[in-house]
Amino acid sequence: MTHKLSLHVEMEAAREKVKTGEWKLRKYTNRKSKVWETFAKITKDDDQSAGFVMCTSCDAIYTFDSHKTGTTNMARHKCGPGNPSQPNRAASGQPRPQTIDAFMRPNHTKIPLQVKSKFVDYCVDFCCTDLRPFDIVSGEGFTKVAQGLINIGARYGSVDANGVLPHRQTVCDRAKKQAMVEKEALSEVLKSAVHDNGGVAITTDMWTDDFNRRSYTVLTCHYITEDWKLASRVMCTVEFDYTLPKTAINIHEHINEQLCSYGISFDQVVLVSDQGSNIKAALKNYHWIPCAAHVLNTILKHTFSGFDIEEVTKMIDVCKGIVKYLKKSQCTALPHGLVQECETRWNSKIDMLKSVSKQYREINELLESRGQSERTEGIYQNTLTTVIDYLEPFKKASEELQGEDYPTLQLVDAADVGLTNELKRYLAAHFTLDDCDEDRLLEFWERQAPTFPRLRALARRILCVHIQLRRSCHRGEKKPSQPRDG
Repeated sequence: MTHKLSLHVEMEAAREKVKTGEWKLRKYTNRKSKVWETFAKITKDDDQSAGFVMCTSCDAIYTFDSHKTGTTNMARHKCGPGNPSQPNRAASGQPRPQTIDAFMRPNHTKIPLQVKSKFVDYCVDFCCTDLRPFDIVSGEGFTKVAQGLINIGARYGSVDANGVLPHRQTVCDRAKKQAMVEKEALSEVLKSAVHDNGGVAITTDMWTDDFNRRSYTVLTCHYITEDWKLASRVMCTVEFDYTLPKTAINIHEHINEQLCSYGISFDQVVLVSDQGSNIKAALKNYHWIPCAAHVLNTILKHTFSGFDIEEVTKMIDVCKGIVKYLKKSQCTALPHGLVQECETRWNSKIDMLKSVSKQYREINELLESRGQSERTEGIYQNTLTTVIDYLEPFKKASEELQGEDYPTLQLVDAADVGLTNELKRYLAAHFTLDDCDEDRLLEFWERQAPTFPRLRALARRILCVHIQLRRSCHRGEKKPSQPRDG
């Protein structure tokens, strides 16, 4: 079987060389056998026989040695004139038959349920034996490997898997080789983008593997292609030398080494990162822009660490405690799943609060049935809704700013410029204290829609949240506060 597989590999190599013109097809015109009407001999560049012949109608390949083999197999070939069941297709005007490649294309044949169930068992054994996550079977790479094995089986029959699967070192060496080829190609693209197509932006981030205590840096490049499409490519994910402190100088040298490997420098790119003090210091002498999504996340982090909203932060902690308790108890009685807040995951706070608010009544009933109703103390549904409404614009903005297939810089600039212009007009209007009296503050901003739409929207969000938070955080308060004198 191994010899048969090796022979087929040689045939495919011969076919490819014929396609590229490295080897030639030579017709026999003085041979008596009619098979040579549809077959041609494959010759090397020195006009010596390659040991194969090819059908000129369907590109099928057979081994051939004039001293050892005859033409019987060629005569039985479906395109050959020696096959009585197949007339000369060229003369009859019939279409050429499909090649073997046509049978290797994926089709929509319905696989029996028993076969699919058996394959599920194979997948389970694979994950358990090799200690791989279950979602590996839904990955694009696994699908390609599976399709490749199916194609090999369709072409060569039931072969021994050990004769097909490569050694791990072979895979490693091939990966390094392909990585170098891809890196060289990307390097040329980036050089062209820097010099001809306007420029390149680099986003960078660092993180630490808590298990191995190793730090890594990722660099991603963003550029406009010649046909004006926004493209993003990961340049590298490299380990930061664990023996070195993460100072600005060391980070600068670390990133500079990676940029130089692509033939570009700091001065040729725009750099985007979070606002960590060390990364800011490392890139301060170049064109550096803080990540807008990180800025929004930092704003919210400082907002919810304030001392004047202790009731709100307590409510959030209570929600986290409820989610932790129900998840730990593997609760399945709720109609929807609960989401836990993760400090390093953007928008996880609002996702958690939404998951609690959406099934607030069911959670109360469930905890009461378990004798755990005290766990909901500190949660007020009005406050919960208010905080969610406050966080919603931040969630929407951060999601829009994270887009990879469309430009996002103008989203920040446009909002900033528009708001700045309105602020200038607002200050130039010289409003008096009577115009903005506290008791008529909402009425004042209600009238500003035509003149200051951005400031009005901002005031509506801020003033609304401020008032509702102050009023709804106190359970015993039932009447609205009275206006202050003066």
